[in-house]
Amino acid sequence: MQIIPSVTVQFGLYDVVDGERRLCGVAAFGVPVSTAVLTKPLPELRPSTNRV
Repeated sequence: MQIIPSVTVQFGLYDVVDGERRLCGVAAFGVPVSTAVLTKPLPELRPSTNRV
């Protein structure tokens, strides 16, 4: 497994068929390097001020 420094949480997504687990995807969450990661696709978002 490759370790990426900015990744804080990693998940494996499994599908279970006939009792057998098969890896079907992964999700990796972390701190973005730049606020542009959010503001490019969501220009109305103000980083560090909008809360869910």
